[in-house]
Amino acid sequence: MLVYAHGGGWVVGSIVTHDPFCRLLSEAAGVIVLSVDYRLAPEHLFPAGVEDILTAFRWAAGNAATFGGDGRRLALGGDSAGANLAAVTAQRLFRAADKDAVRALMLLYPVTDHPSSEHHSYVENGSGYGLTAALMQWFWKLYAPGISPDEPDVSPLRLSPVPAFPATLVATAEYDPLRDEGIAYAEKLKAAGVPVTHQHAPDMHHNFPVHPGTVARFPQCRAALADFAAWLRAKLA
Repeated sequence: MLVYAHGGGWVVGSIVTHDPFCRLLSEAAGVIVLSVDYRLAPEHLFPAGVEDILTAFRWAAGNAATFGGDGRRLALGGDSAGANLAAVTAQRLFRAADKDAVRALMLLYPVTDHPSSEHHSYVENGSGYGLTAALMQWFWKLYAPGISPDEPDVSPLRLSPVPAFPATLVATAEYDPLRDEGIAYAEKLKAAGVPVTHQHAPDMHHNFPVHPGTVARFPQCRAALADFAAWLRAKLA
């Protein structure tokens, strides 16, 4: 089973917007996808979303068998801000000594750092490719006002030391403001000994394999979906 957190800058998005992708991934990978309707900002500030994903994961671990799942073979995943929530949830599970609960971690173009870090892709891809640098800054202000950018539970790239995470997939896209922080996160985990698979999509933008208007429509999206599914299927075998 995959416990999945949708993207949307912690502010927008829903299980409805991501339902096409989750259904396609479930079918392709042969896994149950539990898509979580977590609380959104600004009505619910950090750490509400993290707490919801953590609660959903623990519920899945205890109740998977009641709907055909296997609580011993659980993955955490998400895209964009949802990938941030998945990574932070993994951190919290490890702090709580629940590290064996997570078999795999699937992070699609994750938010791993605060905009104040000024990663080059924020400048290079800051406008003209859908997600903009200005929109990301707005999302951050609504989600975590007053929280230090150095807080690892909002900026997982700043976590030190890195726990012995399970096999982790990090997907990045060339024309994405989040590209460089995703690459940096993959490299940091790899340097710490985490088994990392980094899938980079040249010529593609943020959200390309998940957006309902592109998923399963374009060859690059179909190929990415197949790669994600194959990785997930292998890690949960």
